[in-house]
Amino acid sequence: MFKITIIDYESGNLYSIKNAIEFLGYKAEITDSPKIISKSKICILPGVGAFDASIKMIKKKKIYDSICEVVEKKNKILGICLGMQLLCNSSTENKVTKGFNFVNLKVDKFKKKNRFQFPHVGFNNISNNKNMKMLKSLPEDPDFYFDHSLRISMAKNVDLNTSITDYSEKFISCFEKDNIFGTQFHPEKSKTNGLKLLSNFIKC
Repeated sequence: MFKITIIDYESGNLYSIKNAIEFLGYKAEITDSPKIISKSKICILPGVGAFDASIKMIKKKKIYDSICEVVEKKNKILGICLGMQLLCNSSTENKVTKGFNFVNLKVDKFKKKNRFQFPHVGFNNISNNKNMKMLKSLPEDPDFYFDHSLRISMAKNVDLNTSITDYSEKFISCFEKDNIFGTQFHPEKSKTNGLKLLSNFIKC
């Protein structure tokens, strides 16, 4: 059986993702090896922390080009939380920092409103985009576990499938384009819905 590669750049819920994958009956490997990553058929890029520091660490570990190679080979990659944001064009978190630019989306701070608390933590619903492979057979407007302070801005004329969540404002909570997938929420912490989404990602 093939292994699913979980990319280690010293940021993220590596073992909770590994446990979820293995619960589904698949093998998972946590690694920061450029060689292993570049040859992987299915990769997961997790992430908790700052965008600029994470890109710096990815480059320090010399795995930036390996991640690009995964995408260029049309192998699958799933970015989770910060990992999803890193797949985008850029972030304004601490300073304007370029991401992988696999999708032409930008990461910005929430437009804060008084009755909302930040970071956005807890279960919230996403719109079930029926065109998305990851959301196949999930219920209408399924809920997932979020924990984030920045969000991916809504965008027009973007060539990808997206799902939307509303918290203070509407933002992109899930996307997919060809072999590139992203979730702002944590599927590994989202119980049955999260496990189903991970299973869909692996099988699609």
